[in-house]
Formats: sequence, structure tokens, C-alpha cells
Amino acid sequence: MQFSDEIIQYLLLITTIVISIQLIRGKWLMLIAGYNTMEPEKRKETNGPALGKAVGTFLLYIDLVLILSILFPATSDYSFVLILIPLAFLLIFVNTSPRFKN
Repeated sequence: MQFSDEIIQYLLLITTIVISIQLIRGKWLMLIAGYNTMEPEKRKETNGPALGKAVGTFLLYIDLVLILSILFPATSDYSFVLILIPLAFLLIFVNTSPRFKN
């Protein structure tokens, strides 16, 4: 791996950690795709802080997978599966759970 690739990985890691912390705190919710284009009436019906916690937690999980792929390059072959399965769960959970409705 080249030095520039490592810098990009570390910058991505730091960026997603900052974004995930802000989302868990209930801030920066406009970064969530679909939330920023919702009409104000629909946004009032959605529990934004709970949605931010779910997405922020998923971003922290992605950070964990990225750290594993940096420390153990052999796991980078499985990173796609390690992200795809929890992503499918997150999408189903967020769209079906009453927790995200006001």
C-alpha cells in the first residue's frame, strides 16, 4: 500500500468519526440522505435524533471495519460483506421500526 493511500484512509476515518459523533448527538442531521429533502411537515413526523443515532452508530461500525482493514490487510477482502449485511439490516430497521416516527 502506498503512503498516499494510507493518508486517504486516515482522513476518511477521522472524517467519519467526527460526522458519526455529531449525528449521535443529534446534530448535522441534514447530512442524512433523504432527511434534508423532506418537506417540513414530514420532517416533524420523523424522529430525527433517533435516526441520527442509528446512522451515527452505523458510521462508527464502518470506522471499525476500516480500522480492521488498515491493521489487518487480509480482512479488506471481506470488508464488502462486513458492511453490506449491517447496511441491509439498518435500512430495514429504520424503515419499519416505529421508533423513528413521532
